[in-house]
Amino acid sequence: MGVWTASVGGLVAGALLLPGAALLNFGDLFAYHYPLRHLVQSSLQAGRLPFWNPYIFGGVPLLGDTQAALFYPISLLGYFFPLLKALSWDSAFHLWWAGVGGFLLARRSGLAGAWALLLGASYALSPFLVYRSTEGIPTLLASLSWIPWVWLFWLYGRPLYLAGAWALQFFSGHPQFMALNGAAMILWALVTDRRLLMPAAAAGAAFLALGIVLWMPAAEFVGRSIRTYWPAIYSNAYSLTPREALSWFYVPPGETPLSPGYRGLPSVFFESSGLWLGGGCLLAGLWGLAAPGRRRARSAAALLVAAGIFLAGIGSSERLSFLLRMGPLRFIRTPARGLVLSLWGFWWLALAGLSDAGPRLSKSWPRAALAAAALSLGLLWTWDRDYLGAQDGERFLRINPDLAALVGGRPFRVLTDPGLANQDKTMLYRAMNVNGYAPTYLRGYPEYAAASEGRAAADQSRTYLRNAATSRMRDLGLRFVIPSGARPVHAGVRGTLASFGEGAAPPTVAVETPETWRITGRWPASSEALHLSQPFYPGWRAYADGGELPLRPWRGYLSQVERPAGLPAGGSFDILLRFVPTDWTAAVLAGLGAWLAWFAVLSGAAA
Repeated sequence: MGVWTASVGGLVAGALLLPGAALLNFGDLFAYHYPLRHLVQSSLQAGRLPFWNPYIFGGVPLLGDTQAALFYPISLLGYFFPLLKALSWDSAFHLWWAGVGGFLLARRSGLAGAWALLLGASYALSPFLVYRSTEGIPTLLASLSWIPWVWLFWLYGRPLYLAGAWALQFFSGHPQFMALNGAAMILWALVTDRRLLMPAAAAGAAFLALGIVLWMPAAEFVGRSIRTYWPAIYSNAYSLTPREALSWFYVPPGETPLSPGYRGLPSVFFESSGLWLGGGCLLAGLWGLAAPGRRRARSAAALLVAAGIFLAGIGSSERLSFLLRMGPLRFIRTPARGLVLSLWGFWWLALAGLSDAGPRLSKSWPRAALAAAALSLGLLWTWDRDYLGAQDGERFLRINPDLAALVGGRPFRVLTDPGLANQDKTMLYRAMNVNGYAPTYLRGYPEYAAASEGRAAADQSRTYLRNAATSRMRDLGLRFVIPSGARPVHAGVRGTLASFGEGAAPPTVAVETPETWRITGRWPASSEALHLSQPFYPGWRAYADGGELPLRPWRGYLSQVERPAGLPAGGSFDILLRFVPTDWTAAVLAGLGAWLAWFAVLSGAAA
């Protein structure tokens, strides 16, 4: 393990040690994950749990956003250390963790130490994992790093550990790979030994209890998000094509995102071009296909390879793409991520090949080890050095003090130019943005944006609002436009976060926290409802004089409060608007009880 730790440290040393440096990435780290983690960690440092994110899309749930990694222990690095450096350590840890898990699984499966290390390292240093860091999506890498551990606990009779590993994989921020891995486990059990399904089911039931504080709000968010109805073109994006499949074996010079003048989309390359475990593992996998032992395991591994390629490619087939709109598949935003099944199948084939050839190679161990290193780790190391390099991260995150003074923490919204690559940076200013960039946001907002713009103004991950001087932007509380490369300008409307309609003086709104607004003023005779620039979403409640006021939908997306009973026209009011996730107290108590029981049973078993 010392060799493996030193290897990972050597690859990422620049990003870990240089001041202001981050791991090389193509944007998502600074465009989405850093602002989101900054919001989470600063909220925790202020002593509160962040339930709501008002800083993009006019407001979205934060607790239900799995990529916030709110309950994941490794994400707490950002609580104690500078966040940019913490994110680099996060990626370095998960590369290391993936290799350790692969090593232990290979050893437990009967492989000798040197070959087990080779196989574990080949998984961790595979482009499929390293590209997740280069994309700038640490949650993907974190989820992938848990796959060997899940299989280790599953195949070798540790259902209690399996439940805990599943919970931590879920908390790490990206359940898509967890779901795909679950499908791989079912296929494996059906082919090799159906008795494996029973402990997996028991561990799954325990996981539901351990992860309840996240999966309940996440399920509610997804069920009310754009993912429930987005067009087929969004599900078909990032599907595998023959051209991308060729890159698994050879990428011509000048045709990678690191090459000057590269004309393709880096995200397409990173999602589709990483199915590679190194030359040595490829040869071992080919040997494993013909090896006499482990017949059922070889069949299951071959099926995983085929299933992953099929899933990744169906979006590019006119005849088969309809499958991506059926059942759970309709929630898959990136079909090419199904290649994780193929990667894992190749890994098991390589294990079968090394298990069969290992005893024969042991007679000439030094030469065999050198050959394996040259074919696999040597090539992967040389390749990884380019993709795990360091870059200056602080230049993407510098705050404009004049802009911060103008819009930071103020009770109105801003509109960032859609041409800005980093719209979510408004989170760092605590400025509430009507645009945003995220893989999931609330259903109804694309329609609201289109009604404001007079045309479609949203896709599966971003909105493109440009026209500030509309009634719908006024109702969202818009005041300023932040253009690309220029000073902020007034939006042409004087929006407020709460209003009584045309001609009535607006009330005073104090945003005490993202989850708590206090609205005070006098209720005019001309209005029966107070209009709020807050999405109508379960968990938001309004209170006045110790009682709860009903919230109603308004404008098809926002909320309104009717005049409290007994309040005369012109009477003063004090309304508290507060957000707490649905059934939050019950979920917390159930989750705490589950983890206490988990630790108690684990301690008893160890004793």
